[in-house]
Amino acid sequence: STQSTWGHSECLFFFVCLSVFHQMDSKSKIKVALCQITIGVNKAENVERAVQSIADAAKNNSDLVVLPECFNCPYGNKWFPSFAEEIPNGETSRALQEAAARHKVTVIAGSIPEREGDRCFNTSVTFGPDGAILAKYRKVLLLLLLLLLLLLLLLLLPPPAFT
Repeated sequence: STQSTWGHSECLFFFVCLSVFHQMDSKSKIKVALCQITIGVNKAENVERAVQSIADAAKNNSDLVVLPECFNCPYGNKWFPSFAEEIPNGETSRALQEAAARHKVTVIAGSIPEREGDRCFNTSVTFGPDGAILAKYRKVLLLLLLLLLLLLLLLLLPPPAFT
């Protein structure tokens, strides 16, 4: 299957780009690679395709490489527990840290199923050109935000008048 969702990665991408642009002079340019990766049920193969995409982007002189959401596993709650790993000690994090450092590029990992204790999170991570983690963002479900907004509106609006 082909993975094509980006979720909240655009937001993280925007803030990382602002940070990068802020550090550049007005004549500098940045080349961005947006990667599309075929996702299967084999985690190691998915991670290898991501690492190869980073290498390909670096060969094309990209400065910033953006991977899709859930690039190391099929998308869906049923897959997350078996694919989840600790960040930064999991195999996906280590592979991306090494690839970012090897190719001296910044990598935005759209998201990785993260395990912390008995909980799973859909986490976006940004690795710098030295392999260090620059940012980590646990995504919040849009439905949850909408429900909270609805609850807030119900609490703030006056009760309806019935006749």
